[in-house]
Amino acid sequence: MTTTPTSSLSSANGSQFQFSGIVSGLDTTSIISQLMAVESQPQTNLKNAVAAQQNQVSTLQSINAALVALSSQADTFNSGSTWTQLTATSSSSAVTVAATSAAPQGSLSMTVGTLASAAQLGFTTPHALTDVVATPGSSLDVTLTDGTTASVATGDGTLSSVISALNGLKDPSGKPQLVASAVNVGGGQVQLLVSAASTGAGSLSISDAGGASFFSAVTASAGSNASLTLGAGITATSTTNTFTDLLPGVTVTLGGGTPTGQPIALNITDDGSSRANGVNQFVSSINSLFTTIQSTTAYGVVGSDGTVSGGGALPGDLDLSSVVGNLVNTIFPPGNTTMATLGLDVDKTGALTFDQSKFEAAYQADPAGTQQSIMDWVKRVQTVSDNASLPSSGTLSQSIQGMNDQIAQENSSIADWDTRLQLKQQQLETMYTNLETQLSTLQSQQSWLSSQLGSLDSGWAQNSGS
Repeated sequence: MTTTPTSSLSSANGSQFQFSGIVSGLDTTSIISQLMAVESQPQTNLKNAVAAQQNQVSTLQSINAALVALSSQADTFNSGSTWTQLTATSSSSAVTVAATSAAPQGSLSMTVGTLASAAQLGFTTPHALTDVVATPGSSLDVTLTDGTTASVATGDGTLSSVISALNGLKDPSGKPQLVASAVNVGGGQVQLLVSAASTGAGSLSISDAGGASFFSAVTASAGSNASLTLGAGITATSTTNTFTDLLPGVTVTLGGGTPTGQPIALNITDDGSSRANGVNQFVSSINSLFTTIQSTTAYGVVGSDGTVSGGGALPGDLDLSSVVGNLVNTIFPPGNTTMATLGLDVDKTGALTFDQSKFEAAYQADPAGTQQSIMDWVKRVQTVSDNASLPSSGTLSQSIQGMNDQIAQENSSIADWDTRLQLKQQQLETMYTNLETQLSTLQSQQSWLSSQLGSLDSGWAQNSGS
């Protein structure tokens, strides 16, 4: 039985590697691979460090973006989209009212005369969808509610084709102008119902240029505008059931079931409730940022084997901890005062709290003073956010830039290691190739010497025998 030569090599940590080969008995490929693993360990450490730093940069960028968003949210207090909205209500659940800061405060009574409706045509003769109701290859002449006319191809003249053609009629902007439907009336029969796509006063008409009688049996219903009376003989109309800027900053929408001919009361007040919603949303955004930062800066748990489990990407980061502390301090105005009477406070976990009832009570008692205090607080929050997130001067922005610079340097070192390791591998491959070549040569010489010695032994034996 023939065995393959083997030998062993001890590593630095004492482990044994077994190799086998044809000439040397060594698995040179495996030896080179393991030697290269040792040689490349510094590069591996660099790659691991870069991966960890990239994760930290990504985390910082996410928090930085949240701070930018918080600063933008603070701007809405100045623009009015969050802070200066008024509370608008109506005495009818079917009528909705929206008011901006430009709306006048007070009460208003209105009476709805009509609701906006769309013009309709009902074709009274039942047919199957496959029945020919229009002249094939001809066209339909359509008069729209605004008085304009259009031509629609009939195709094969079937009711199905007519419905598709009517639904395909669009204005220059691509908006459909008609809604054509097949109403199932039983027995496999349908009746055609055509409506204007938009509400408003006006009538529809459709005729077949080829003279098909189907379009002469029709019941027409004109569309109507919505109308309401505001008193003192003033009547407002709208082609839709929405009255935009009925009063400055006031939009009224008439829903289904809106009563007509009955007074409906509209009330526009500034009781602080809509402003309280804006403050509450702002506080929620700050607390959400706190939660993210706290998980990011948390320390992990060190196990008995020295490994760390859990923890955030940036445990104990001072810049992030400073952001949290500075945001908490914004609710404590200069002069050792507090905003607790306005509903703003901090709990034992470090989160901000907001008591809406306290805020609304304070606002009712002193609207101007309460508004100024909140606006000052919002400005302080925005300053903290900007100091951390501004692209050129923000503390977090500078940290991100510094880490990116370091990552770039380390990536350059990694690239240098690629070249160095490639040369090292070539050296090892050359060395072991030469070793195999030398061993092969020695083995050939050994074989030749053995052959020569064998010949001498054979000759000696023959001479001795003779």
